[in-house]
Amino acid sequence: MHLWLQPDTTPDAVLPGVTRLLGRAESAAAPCPVHGRVRLSARPHQVPHVR
Repeated sequence: MHLWLQPDTTPDAVLPGVTRLLGRAESAAAPCPVHGRVRLSARPHQVPHVR
């Protein structure tokens, strides 16, 4: 799973929900194992260019 965070969002605000989502996926896929990996990224602020 690759999550794009807003510039003012912290990973601490997002990870509990992602953990719950992966837990639900594990329950739904039982008895098959579910392996989750989360990658967090943030987009840089767009600075307008003046010419």
